[in-house]
Amino acid sequence: MKDFLLSNLEHHPCFSHPKDPHLPLANGDLNELCLKNSKIHISRCPGRLSFSKHCDYVNNDLLYLAANYETLVAVQVSILDPQKSETPNNSSVEPFIEIYNLNPDFQELTLSRNQALEDISARKSRLSDKLLSNYKSNWTFYILKILDLLSKENSDLNLGEIHSLKIAVTSNLPAAAGMSSSHALILASLMSLVRALHSQGLLKNIDKTYFKYLLNSGADSIEAIINTNDLLDLLKFCQKIEIAKGFNSGLGDQAAQILSRKNHLCFIKLFPELSFKYQKIPEDISFMILPSFIKAEKTSDEYKLKEKYFDQYQKLNQLTPFFLNNSLDAKHHNGRAAKQTSSKLRRTNDRSVISSDAINTEIRVLQEYQSQNHLGDLLYKLADKEILEKLKKLKEIKNIYINNSVITNDDKKLSNLALYALAEGARLKDLKQNFCIEKMFEYVNLSHLAEWVSDSSPHPMIFSADLKLGNTIFAAQESINMNLKLTNHIGAYKSSTLFNDSLQNFALSLEGVYACSIMGAGLGGNNIAIVSSEKTDSIKKTLIEDFYSHYSLAEKAKTAILVNSSADGLEYLGEF
Repeated sequence: MKDFLLSNLEHHPCFSHPKDPHLPLANGDLNELCLKNSKIHISRCPGRLSFSKHCDYVNNDLLYLAANYETLVAVQVSILDPQKSETPNNSSVEPFIEIYNLNPDFQELTLSRNQALEDISARKSRLSDKLLSNYKSNWTFYILKILDLLSKENSDLNLGEIHSLKIAVTSNLPAAAGMSSSHALILASLMSLVRALHSQGLLKNIDKTYFKYLLNSGADSIEAIINTNDLLDLLKFCQKIEIAKGFNSGLGDQAAQILSRKNHLCFIKLFPELSFKYQKIPEDISFMILPSFIKAEKTSDEYKLKEKYFDQYQKLNQLTPFFLNNSLDAKHHNGRAAKQTSSKLRRTNDRSVISSDAINTEIRVLQEYQSQNHLGDLLYKLADKEILEKLKKLKEIKNIYINNSVITNDDKKLSNLALYALAEGARLKDLKQNFCIEKMFEYVNLSHLAEWVSDSSPHPMIFSADLKLGNTIFAAQESINMNLKLTNHIGAYKSSTLFNDSLQNFALSLEGVYACSIMGAGLGGNNIAIVSSEKTDSIKKTLIEDFYSHYSLAEKAKTAILVNSSADGLEYLGEF
């Protein structure tokens, strides 16, 4: 893809030829010698395939594979040589920032200095807040916000010193398909921008280790920052971009897109210290991406409704004290606080609540542990039986009062989410510690059952022999069986669709398909199937002819079904 990108830039009217160190000047008023040597910096970032849905929010172990579908970003920054010319005036209407996407479906953006910049002091300019607000719904916002944050977090970066900034993007990574295309754009753009700005002397303060990594990426740099907070700082920088865009974003996807290694699965644990582990992929296994053709559009009403559901999922971490409080002794109880919470209970007139002593205990424990505790931490602290007993008790509670706030368990949604999060985390923990590819097949199939949205009862897939779970015994979607391991429970997240459920059921009926589940946040997007490498062609043919054709999607499926080989993570490809 690098050659494709460069060949397009070679004929692009606004980029210099890669062999020509100078940018063309539109107005012709300035001598080219006033421009300092400006090269094109290119970075690539893969998409990711996730086998651990919704897990980073509760600090479960995570499991990823970097896709061999990727986004490339080229950046060319030019500045005027201060010894030969004056810094341009911000009132200029000449092109200042130009952002192009080689996919014609994505509109290009051209901004003048007057449109882009605002002066915050006599010696510093940055992107205007009005500009960022106007382009929040545009794909270019991700790039603009990176520039904005780089300027705000680095006092030496004055965007007013730039003469022109050219950015080009190309990608074969499907958008809105559950493969983290937005994170790939953010990471590749950030690395190319940091490289280009630093090469022109505009980003001088690189004391932050994650900047040093972006400037010297490679295995040695990864090892240098992995045992510190610096990689987390880089992930959180990227997270700020997504939050500014208006989306809830964890840290796991970006971590996978940085840390992944070709021909390996990557297990990641984010807290208390970020760690990772590679697992070699068996040579006879391939991964197929099966599209739903339902766009997981983050601005849709359906997605926003799921975001509200996600808000409830985030509350799961607040339940950690509820699971731990039986280990506390009576000295943690405080009469005054208990009296206050008892009054609160009387006002609610609700008998389905925890006792006042239990509430007070939870308040105290939450104050002590809330800064670092996550629900997934329980898997390393409590036995299965203890967790299942607490989950069973949680199902009987309607309102939980913690730290002067109420967590509502209406319709058992919260308890079913907690069951899902802990069961999913238990499977990933077991797979990391005792990896077996057959066990991975089983766990991926069990994981999808929590996403299942069919309203039929009993759920046909849960009792289907086509699930390829062998003789495995497991609990129904929302039930708890004290005689089974936590890994054999399911819970309910329900972010699949009827189409995805049907696709998964059909795929699992085919010879050579071992496992299948949705990827990413759900609500459409792509499914991932683990298949025999020898049968990918026959599986694709059967899916097109016997499944997609019934939905009039056969032609689209011919190019959209992808056989994925693994890839390395974020990479700087060089300057040209």
